[in-house]
Amino acid sequence: MIFLNILKIIGIIILIILLLAILILAAVLFIPVRYRINIDGNQTFGAKAKVGWFLKIASFRFQYLKDQGVSYSLRIFGIILFGDSSSKPGNQSKADKKDRFNEDKSETDKPESKNIEIDKTDKVETDKTEKDKAETDKTENLISSIKSRIDHIKKIFLKWKKIIQDQHNQNAARLIKSTLIIILKRCMPDKMYLNAVYSTGSPDTTAEALGVAACFPIGYQNKWKIIPDFESEKAYFNGEGLIKGKIYIYQILFPILKVFFDKECRRLYKMVTK
Repeated sequence: MIFLNILKIIGIIILIILLLAILILAAVLFIPVRYRINIDGNQTFGAKAKVGWFLKIASFRFQYLKDQGVSYSLRIFGIILFGDSSSKPGNQSKADKKDRFNEDKSETDKPESKNIEIDKTDKVETDKTEKDKAETDKTENLISSIKSRIDHIKKIFLKWKKIIQDQHNQNAARLIKSTLIIILKRCMPDKMYLNAVYSTGSPDTTAEALGVAACFPIGYQNKWKIIPDFESEKAYFNGEGLIKGKIYIYQILFPILKVFFDKECRRLYKMVTK
């Protein structure tokens, strides 16, 4: 009897663990990940992004402000795992300290500098020669880097051309392309709002930018308000925007698994990674 009771307790514990695992898996697959992006292009340009899951049990926040810099944080059950730091203010403080140090140093060096006489003509000539050498070195390095990149692109192009000519690889490429389109459609936001006044600095490019924006029907569907400023001689962007949506993990996971288990896609992956 004692042995049967122990087996019964073990079975109940295993059943509870399995039910918890199923519930967690179902929650991950079928509870959506919600995202929200706010864009502020008025006086203090900035952007805020929030990604949350299941009553903010897990959340990620990203913020960029023109004056304060970048800050981000990842929280689980309200506990910060990493982030919540700003990169630019720290760099500014270091720069300020460096400037103060240089100012103090220059102030201390002022009485000594009065007693030192420097030949200005020789200094100008040496500066010119150093600048000329630096410019020639830069141009040579730029030309060599461009040539190496062009050669690298040619090799990649020839490799892909040879791979795509195979019929099996063409089928795999079509499957990957269709899968990416499906994932992008399922990740599209539910709401996109934009109200902005802009100028590129010249009437021609301002009109071209408006024409490009008019080619996308998403603006008409979400009733965007884009007002071009043809009279301004300075480029600027004033306005606000909102992007809001949700992503279901199962809608992304199942197409990815289909690609992963496809023999032709795995064959293409092996050929590319050789």
